[in-house]
Amino acid sequence: MQLVKNNKIWSKFTREHFLWVGINQILCRALVAFKFLYFATVFGPAAIGLVGVGLMALAIVESLTDTGLPQAVVQAPQHPNRSALSAVWLIQSIRGLGLSILLFLAASPLEQFFNIDGSAEVLASIAFCPLLRNSLSINYYLQQRNRNFRYLAFTEVSCLILDLGVTLFFYSRNHGVLSLIYGNVAADALRFTVSWMQPFLIKKPDWNDVRKLKGFGNWIWINSIIITIINQFDKVVVAKMLGATSFGSYQMASKVSQMAFVDVASMFAQYLFPTLARLYSTDPRSAYLVFRKIIIILLVFFFSSAVLIYLSIENDLLFFLPYNWIVVLPIVALLLPVMVMAATNGVLSSYLRAIGRPRVVTMATLFQGFVCIPLVFYLIKDHGVNGVILGNTIGMLCSLFYMLRGVFEIRKVS
Repeated sequence: MQLVKNNKIWSKFTREHFLWVGINQILCRALVAFKFLYFATVFGPAAIGLVGVGLMALAIVESLTDTGLPQAVVQAPQHPNRSALSAVWLIQSIRGLGLSILLFLAASPLEQFFNIDGSAEVLASIAFCPLLRNSLSINYYLQQRNRNFRYLAFTEVSCLILDLGVTLFFYSRNHGVLSLIYGNVAADALRFTVSWMQPFLIKKPDWNDVRKLKGFGNWIWINSIIITIINQFDKVVVAKMLGATSFGSYQMASKVSQMAFVDVASMFAQYLFPTLARLYSTDPRSAYLVFRKIIIILLVFFFSSAVLIYLSIENDLLFFLPYNWIVVLPIVALLLPVMVMAATNGVLSSYLRAIGRPRVVTMATLFQGFVCIPLVFYLIKDHGVNGVILGNTIGMLCSLFYMLRGVFEIRKVS
């Protein structure tokens, strides 16, 4: 009897252990980095800029219509009933279908707007992604709520392995930059299939219970809109005003600097959000102490990594990329402070959402936007990409201070 009990404890421990989050993020980031760096050497800045237009458009339409309901399902103190979960799935699926149709129909007009030849085909191909992503079985979100990190790790790593395999297959068949998009679609299709391998019976939707979830979700939605305007605004401006080649270089520099900071923060945020939400419901003080310990460790890591990357960026980056990418070196150096602050903000927002304070995150992002957007418009005329980065740096700093202020004020009250 004792052995059975111990086995159950061990099974639960392994399923929820942070190790699975680490495996998930490390393998996923390694696969993404390999795909991005390898094909950057093959295609060059202009082609990467072309793919970036499609990914940027996808990110914009998804964020502007983010319902916040999946996050609300994860964070809700009480487990939502099946009728409420069915309503969430229905809303998400309708949203996904609408976004797919919108992207497909907008492909040609967006190509004319950016004036980048070939972007219409990229946009039309990527239009399948919103439907697949939003039609996931509700079980996928319940796995996050139940902190089944092992399931999430196997799913996400498998999707990225398929992504890379499909991309390489279509590239070998001379499909060019569209190979990258086909890989993304294949990964989303596999995630969709895996999520439905455990059946979820759709019941008559309960809209009253959904309204309770929307109280949390509304702040997520508002925050997503603001984040999209800020995070994609600089990309839209660079692509529109500076062209595909400059946009490709900016994309590459952002990706390289993001891997060292934002991706690490994302790994911890994936673990912290459900973990701190559960802990805060029973012991708020313990939740704060766990968060404080992790944020201190991460800050030391972020700052030391920034110094190391700055000192070694030229030799390390040119080891992976051909000489025509040398233009990204000064951009990466300038982006390091932005990414350090973005990573810190990611961990702070994870804690604030976990304790039911998404409003602080939304207001911090709004403050960032009010500062950042006018500065970018003003500085890009004379300073190009460097002006965009400077405007982002000042805006991100404002957001960081606002969130830190919010964390300390909540701590005083509790």
